[in-house]
Amino acid sequence: MPRIKTPLFFLISFVVFFLHSQSDIDYNAFLVPSELKTKANAVVRYEKMTVEIVDYNQIKVNKQRIVTVFNKYGNRHIDAAEYYDDMREIEYMQARIYDEMGEEIKKVKEKDFTDASAVSEI
Repeated sequence: MPRIKTPLFFLISFVVFFLHSQSDIDYNAFLVPSELKTKANAVVRYEKMTVEIVDYNQIKVNKQRIVTVFNKYGNRHIDAAEYYDDMREIEYMQARIYDEMGEEIKKVKEKDFTDASAVSEI
């Protein structure tokens, strides 16, 4: 599965299939309420999935996820992976990494992800 390593306090916005701008979302890590930070390694701040029925045999799925990572133990909550098979393909995949102030510092494009098998080969 594709994995992304991020330093302390980084946000990642993971968008699969199609990217839609979310200008109303503030990525600043300091805006996370203190009660959510207590004993937390990461906080999922936003998660949205929309399904569009294009035709009787075709659907499009858009996934968006924002995770604030507070320390190295929170990296496992990023969940920067998407699964596919013969019946499902990924048209577009992108991740953005932000610093603690909410400024974008890196854009991970589809070519930067690693394609790995979900099962071992026999």
